[in-house]
Amino acid sequence: MEHHPVTQGTRLCLHGTSKGGELALLLAARDPRISKVAALAPQAYCFQGISFSKKAPSWTSGGQDLPFVTVPTSTMLADMARAMWHNTPFGHLNAYREGLAQASNLDQARILIEHAHAELLLCAGGDDQVWTSAGGCQQTQARLIASAYPYRCDTVVYPDAGHSMYYPPYFLPAGLTAMTTGPRLSITTGGTLKANAEAQTDAWNRYLNLFTANTATSPDAVPASPGEEE
Repeated sequence: MEHHPVTQGTRLCLHGTSKGGELALLLAARDPRISKVAALAPQAYCFQGISFSKKAPSWTSGGQDLPFVTVPTSTMLADMARAMWHNTPFGHLNAYREGLAQASNLDQARILIEHAHAELLLCAGGDDQVWTSAGGCQQTQARLIASAYPYRCDTVVYPDAGHSMYYPPYFLPAGLTAMTTGPRLSITTGGTLKANAEAQTDAWNRYLNLFTANTATSPDAVPASPGEEE
């Protein structure tokens, strides 16, 4: 990216959503060249790869698996079966909550975000039904404050919004609350149409402000800020 004619420059900036947000924070924690990160619905930990058949990492480094929190497949499948029986949407939130509660390796699986050298923007919906993104953002912010992180970090939790704020607000449908994946099988992403659309627009504008601002990233440039809720 540093040398490609399209992306070459002196700053590396990342944007990631959901698992991509998890990865964006992980990369920032491991690569000091990254100067800005916008993460939507991310996590404070590395979780297992999305699979019903095996427990495998989402990420590796130098050919080695990175520690991860496992997600109980039995809970996911039970929630899916219940939803199919009642013809109602299901979410993965229960499974991820159980995974965190049962994990004995949280310290190893935690993303060491305090090692980053980047300005951070963390956005999540308080009604995220896919996984615990709001808690992940707040945990990340608390860790940064406790470690006297020398760069700016803004955390925004939209109380009535869910997980689906993937796209710029110029695309339809805005404010998506569920996705159909098969007959009688829909994944609820949480939130309301109105709250999701408003969060999608606000988050997008914050991303643009972050990436277009010509701010220096140095230990004295922008201190970590308290989290905010809207």
